[in-house]
Amino acid sequence: MEKFKETQLNTSEMRDKTGKKFELTGEKETILNPDENIALITNNEGGEGQGSGPEESRKKHSEEKDKDNDKGEEKKEGEENKESEKEEKEDQGENEENTDRESETNPAKELLEALIKQDERERNLEKLEEAKKDPEYQEKVADIKEAEELLKKLKETRENANEPEPFGDFSDREIVAAYQELEKRLAPFSDKMAQAWLEVVNNIAHKIEVFKEKYFRQGKPDIKKLQKYLPRIEMGEDMDNKLIYEQFVEKVKTELRPKMLRVELLVDNSGSMYRNINEIRMSIMLLNSSLRSFRVLFRDKMKDILGAESDESIDLVCDTEIRSFGERARMIKPFRFRDLSFLEPGKNEKEEIAFPEIDINQEKIDTLRAFQKITASEGDTLDSESWGEIYNSHDERLKRLLAENKLTEVVFQISDGSIGGTGVATSIIKKIKQFGISNAGLGIGAGAVESLIERHGEDNVISANTPEEIVEQFSKLLKRVVLEQVQKPMEQYLTNI
Repeated sequence: MEKFKETQLNTSEMRDKTGKKFELTGEKETILNPDENIALITNNEGGEGQGSGPEESRKKHSEEKDKDNDKGEEKKEGEENKESEKEEKEDQGENEENTDRESETNPAKELLEALIKQDERERNLEKLEEAKKDPEYQEKVADIKEAEELLKKLKETRENANEPEPFGDFSDREIVAAYQELEKRLAPFSDKMAQAWLEVVNNIAHKIEVFKEKYFRQGKPDIKKLQKYLPRIEMGEDMDNKLIYEQFVEKVKTELRPKMLRVELLVDNSGSMYRNINEIRMSIMLLNSSLRSFRVLFRDKMKDILGAESDESIDLVCDTEIRSFGERARMIKPFRFRDLSFLEPGKNEKEEIAFPEIDINQEKIDTLRAFQKITASEGDTLDSESWGEIYNSHDERLKRLLAENKLTEVVFQISDGSIGGTGVATSIIKKIKQFGISNAGLGIGAGAVESLIERHGEDNVISANTPEEIVEQFSKLLKRVVLEQVQKPMEQYLTNI
């Protein structure tokens, strides 16, 4: 059936099958489908009771038309969106093409940008090189390098000893960081100690100069030694003064005492000490570094006043040992020099045993390991076991060296509270004193001072009421010991030679 595009009803009136007239609206009605015309006529022929037919048809037609219009609009909108996207892509492509075209056609701009970037890099390099000259930058670089070396050495030492790595605040990295920080805080104390040691060394040197003048006035050349210079004497050379000087140097080398200072540090490791742990660490560092400084100053001064003849034979070796007490006795760091043969040269004059060398790197590692072992975590505060171990560590040879004053020794005890087992501890300390070993105490707080006085006597105990005073008071204690155990005996020997 051929499709009609449009059918119009423009009849003013129509008749039904009975011949009865009925009027139409007179309005034009557009019907796209001819079948709808037949349906419309059929519905109208149905009489007045079916007069709603055309209305429903028009409504249906209108709805379908609206749907068609909506679809058309959606289709149109979609096409417009596609067209817009297409235009955007074309614009983007054109922009990219323009950019490519500009870069291809503008090499001068590209070269300029490259030169600007190069200049910026060169300026940054210049700033970096300038920053490297800054003392603060150089100090930081040195600290980082030292930290890495210490960490490596600390790990190797612990692994060789088959010890597990501590954790938390006592791990390798934390301990090295603490050491470097405390080293900076300790600098003012170290400087004061160096000045004190210089004064002690100069006093000893002055006594040696006095002895030298006296010896040259009264001394006579040794006839036996004079024989080795006979060829020079026959040539007319005056050898008396040379021989007297050699004898003077030899006298100082053999008679000047002590030749070694040993310091034992006995530290309270109870839990209450944790609040002062950094000050205890600084005291350990000060003990090691200041005694090393004292030895260097003494040795250099001896070379200055005695000349090349003194060689390395006039020295003052310093060594330290650290123990802790609490629930039980612990060895933290033993004396480094166990072989003391250098204090007793052989009978043959040509046989001389060299003094042990200073090893700063080993000293640092020993200090770091001490930091890791002093944990301030024990419950009780008992020290009799530690004093017993100190007593038992001194064999007959050590007792003889102490008696001859070739070796001098002192024990420092540090605590912050009441110490148990006083009766046993004091009886052992009395026996140790008979070896010629001195002892002293540093008390942190009133309770500790009382316990330490019972052990060491009131004159040998000093107190610190705050953490800040601990290092200051410890330095005073150390200076007093060096004065009494080193300077006074040396001066006495020089006076009596």
